[in-house]
Amino acid sequence: MKKILTVTHSFPDDFHPARGIFILDEIKLLEHSASFTIAVVNTFFNRIKLNHKVFTPNIDIKKLSYFSLPFKYFKIKKGYYISKKLKNLSRYKDFDIIHSHFLIPTGLSVSYLDKPTVITIHGSDWNIHKDDYIWFP
Repeated sequence: MKKILTVTHSFPDDFHPARGIFILDEIKLLEHSASFTIAVVNTFFNRIKLNHKVFTPNIDIKKLSYFSLPFKYFKIKKGYYISKKLKNLSRYKDFDIIHSHFLIPTGLSVSYLDKPTVITIHGSDWNIHKDDYIWFP
């Protein structure tokens, strides 16, 4: 069975049950054909409380907190800080493929990893950040 790491910053939790629900729905549709680990990444300042009752044995979930400063000049480092956390996670499991939802910040982080990668760029990535010279010089 294939082992897939899904990386996202938007995922349902007890505080926001509809946030990123489409990601959970996608994984539940595919869980019989692969084993999933979901890395939900957030800054140290964001509180998330995941509801583990919605998962099955083929779905493992990990919360990863990363360092981030709120200044616009440190934005580009987010991908690097997240990738350090993902490298520690991937050291313990040999994933066949990494699927990142959203280009910023999680898509930037998987570019540092040496694995086959799929990045799903959602509309909010482009619509919010397309004119931001920090991301797209």
